[in-house]
Amino acid sequence: DQIIEAQFTVSRKKRDKTYEPIAGHALAELIENPNPYYDGDALWASTLVSYCTDGNAFWLKVPGMGGAGRTVQLWYVPHWQIQPRWPLDGSAFLSHFDYTVDGRIYRIECKDLVWFHDKIDPIRRRGISRLYPLLREVASDNEISTYYQAILKNVGVVSVMITPKEANALGEPEVKELKAQWDEDFTGDNRGRPLVPSIPMEVHKLAITPNDMALDKIAGIP
Repeated sequence: DQIIEAQFTVSRKKRDKTYEPIAGHALAELIENPNPYYDGDALWASTLVSYCTDGNAFWLKVPGMGGAGRTVQLWYVPHWQIQPRWPLDGSAFLSHFDYTVDGRIYRIECKDLVWFHDKIDPIRRRGISRLYPLLREVASDNEISTYYQAILKNVGVVSVMITPKEANALGEPEVKELKAQWDEDFTGDNRGRPLVPSIPMEVHKLAITPNDMALDKIAGIP
């Protein structure tokens, strides 16, 4: 949000080393309205997603006058569609980029692409994501939230076993009916309602409670 709220301007450096904004500069106007389909806010928002998650973000420049004029449009390109390429003899750090669309690869010259990158990996010739090393922790947090929801939905009891006190008291239809009644009375919005079976039963707890599992400590991993 802070990036989008900032006003993009182009300035010139004066002799006294201060900067003077240039009103109505073509570059500022282009970024504010990059193409006919979305505005500058959408362009920056998409760019930030790629930059933060992958360490790379790309804008494709579209020149006017059949390719001979100045840039007249800017298009955000998802980072996974762009791959840097370089000569195998090491004569240049970069020669061009491969742009993959619907299984087809197009060559994009360096001058036709705006590339934002966070640091640089000299082997892969790409920026380095600050988020990537933390993805395992992010996935773990998601799993913990899913685990919480599942346990709370089931009244905080991981699992129980219900057995009749009398041998052969339940057939398969009765077992299914009892299980459905238990789920209805002890899970979801109906949890806490009384269960009154028609035959003597015993309920055995098969797992520990959330308090025993110290779930609050699991979620406290930095």
